[in-house]
Amino acid sequence: MLFRQLRNRDIEQELFESLTSPRLIASLLAVFALLALVLSLLGVYGVVSYLVSHSLREVGIRMALGATRARVLRMVLEYGLRRVVAGVVIGAGLSAAVTRVLSSQLFAIAPTDPVTFSGVSNRSDADTEGRVASFMALG
Repeated sequence: MLFRQLRNRDIEQELFESLTSPRLIASLLAVFALLALVLSLLGVYGVVSYLVSHSLREVGIRMALGATRARVLRMVLEYGLRRVVAGVVIGAGLSAAVTRVLSSQLFAIAPTDPVTFSGVSNRSDADTEGRVASFMALG
């Protein structure tokens, strides 16, 4: 009986130790993915607020001419959404073009796997949107 308990404990301990490294890697991946998402959202917010601050005079003129707060908010949201859509379109196009190049690096997954493709392209779209919007603001 004592031998059986020791053996079970050893197997459980071996199992735990063999899974410790993958758990750590998965946890770190999740933390860094969340950090990337937060940084992307902060970047998008910063670019949109920067662009809106440059159109503050236009907002003031529209308000003076009788535009409601809802109309001004709609204008600002449309302004930001246009850039987000442009970033999504550009990012999806670039992602589709790059899949051919990177297909040799993939293992056990299709280059255009919808779940992976959308997850990766969402991250790159946020980056592209920020770059496109900042380029438009500078130009």
